[in-house]
Order: sequence, then C-alpha cells, then structure tokens
Amino acid sequence: MNASKLHTYLLRSSFTLSLLFGGLMIFAASARAEVAGKSYDVTITLLSTGDTEQACFQFDNVNTLTVTEQGGNAILFTFAPRTPNKTNRNEFRWQAVSRTQNFGVSGLENASGFLNPVSNLLDGNIISQGGATLKFQGQAKAICTPFNIISGQADILQQL
Repeated sequence: MNASKLHTYLLRSSFTLSLLFGGLMIFAASARAEVAGKSYDVTITLLSTGDTEQACFQFDNVNTLTVTEQGGNAILFTFAPRTPNKTNRNEFRWQAVSRTQNFGVSGLENASGFLNPVSNLLDGNIISQGGATLKFQGQAKAICTPFNIISGQADILQQL
C-alpha cells in the first residue's frame, strides 16, 4: 500500500471511528436518567382505602423534592440517587425522606431514551412512620398542571 492510499485509509477510519464514538456518546447521554431538575404530575393512592389525589413532584438540582398536594400543601424531602440499574440503563432509582414529617419514599424513573421516545414515567412507594403505605405514578411535565384547589379538601399525606 503506497503512502497516499494509507493516508486516505487512515483518514476514513478515523472519521468512521469519530462518528461511531460521537453517536455512542449521544446515545449514552440520552439514556442517562436523572430526576434532578424535573417536574412530574403524579397520582398518589392510599393503599388501605384506595383514595387518590393528584400531586406535583418537583425535583431541584440540589437534592430537594417538593411534593405539592392537591389541596396546596407542600412537603419538602431530601432525595438521593441509588445505585444505577446495570441491566436497564433507562431506569433511575432514587430515595427520599421528608424533612418535617415521617415519610420515606422510594421511586423509579423510566426515562425516555434514544430508542424509547415515550415521556419519562415516575412510580414508587411512600411509607409513613405509622406504617401507612401509598403508591404513586406520574409523567414528566415541563411544569406541573395547576390544581383546582377545593377549599377544605384534605390532603392524603396530611391525614397520615
């Protein structure tokens, strides 16, 4: 192989490898799921009674989760990521604990990725110190849907 052909071959190979590496980096970035900085419209269900209510889960970028219930009450949580799921890179697990009340939360975000264009879905469980268990499910929104606040309506988390 003469020098000109070798040079052309190496340039093509380098270009191909650069495209492949760039594509992999884009795919990896889109598949990495994180709840930080996102908002979710969520339905909370009290398992013992089946009562439900709408809530807004807002995660900031400094590990604060604000849960605003339908009645307008807000509860602050501190959240942290758990070990990434090695079998499904589009799942992001996190846990949170309330700062003022006795609630623990365990959640999972199923993130939209390069091959899965569905919006990010959030689900998980909440448990109170008294043993009441709740589940929640929701979908990512740029901004949570405003509530039609009904005066005198009790919030599920406030009742526990």
